[in-house]
Amino acid sequence: PLEEWVHLATMYPDSFAGASNASWQLIVANRYKEALPFAEAAAVPQDPLRAFPLDHVGRIQLALGKPQEALETFKLAERAGG
Repeated sequence: PLEEWVHLATMYPDSFAGASNASWQLIVANRYKEALPFAEAAAVPQDPLRAFPLDHVGRIQLALGKPQEALETFKLAERAGG
């Protein structure tokens, strides 16, 4: 479903579910740099499920060798609800 989620997120940039799921599918495919913009697009205060894409951002930061940034992002995700 990777291509479909990326397509949805690209066509409808305000679709938090599309961006979040696209980021997750790209993370699973080890395509971290490509996943980051989608995760960041969904990790906004308007997204009621913001904790999930924030977790994605943290995982990407870890994979890209940025542990301190990841720790701060995980703390933010925890405060956001999970």
